[in-house]
Amino acid sequence: MRDGKDKNFKDLNELALALRVHPSLNSLAEYCQQRERGQRQQAFAALRQFLQEAACLPAADARSACLTILNLHNHAPDVHLLISHPLRTQFLIPTLEAWVRDEPLAPIPLRELGLLTRNPALVQRALSLAPGDIAARRFLIGVRLTYVDYATHHLAESILLHDLATTRAALTEARDLMHAAHDPAPFQDLLQEVLHYEQLLADWATYLETRAGTFPEWCQKHNRPYRWPATYYFH
Repeated sequence: MRDGKDKNFKDLNELALALRVHPSLNSLAEYCQQRERGQRQQAFAALRQFLQEAACLPAADARSACLTILNLHNHAPDVHLLISHPLRTQFLIPTLEAWVRDEPLAPIPLRELGLLTRNPALVQRALSLAPGDIAARRFLIGVRLTYVDYATHHLAESILLHDLATTRAALTEARDLMHAAHDPAPFQDLLQEVLHYEQLLADWATYLETRAGTFPEWCQKHNRPYRWPATYYFH
């Protein structure tokens, strides 16, 4: 699961072929093929059929099917129609929630439910049980970086959206998560983001000492070639 060694799937037809390897997922494979053909009505008929079949699966088989679907989805970053709302709410989430209730110390259902619902608390619980889980650790680092990215999004207008101490604390938490990893290699791309934001916030702190001109003007004067995101306002 989530080790990055499997192939990536380019479209729903490729996913359907992979799903058909598992007899219990044939109806979901049919859904994928019909969606790829643009046959929405037939696709959702196949999806309803899968959900009816899945409701009758023994718990162990339902869990296995759930993990297979999520693993395939993880290896299809450019395919966005596999995890439909009905599949998510009527099968994946209920299956994982029941699994967590039955086995509260099992890291896999905690991790998968946390990632699927984007719940950092669940993912943190999973990581505490399985510290070597790269996907869980990357997600939690990403939560901190998303916070910092939002906070700094308007620095081109000389505005930090969160206070400086809290924003820096989020970066410290991201670094701590990296340092706690057994192998730092899978996090090098995220480390570069942390380094970028640390320098950006250090420059912001220096700029605040005088507030001479705008922050972009200060950066240009001090040879800080930051690229500012575009900002759009809707009225």
